[in-house]
Amino acid sequence: FVNIPYLNILCLLMAQMSIGSASSLLWSIYIPSQGESGMVSTINGVLDFSGYLFASAANILFAHTIGNLGWNGIVVLWCALPAVGFVMSMMTKQNK
Repeated sequence: FVNIPYLNILCLLMAQMSIGSASSLLWSIYIPSQGESGMVSTINGVLDFSGYLFASAANILFAHTIGNLGWNGIVVLWCALPAVGFVMSMMTKQNK
């Protein structure tokens, strides 16, 4: 997708940092904020389980995408998934 090797590595590092930031927010802010409910361990377990479940589903989806569209198609899919998630998160109303 990006033919310049150094730019390609930079894009990969930026993607890794973006994923790490979202994950850090989830594990360091959301889970501890549920301490009053007494369900921190349950929430942690459900998030771990769902992470493994969706990672395995993503591997199947990515394998089919590479087979049908090639590597450029998988890059477009990797860009589209976070964009869809962002739009969906902006559409939800947060009550405090």
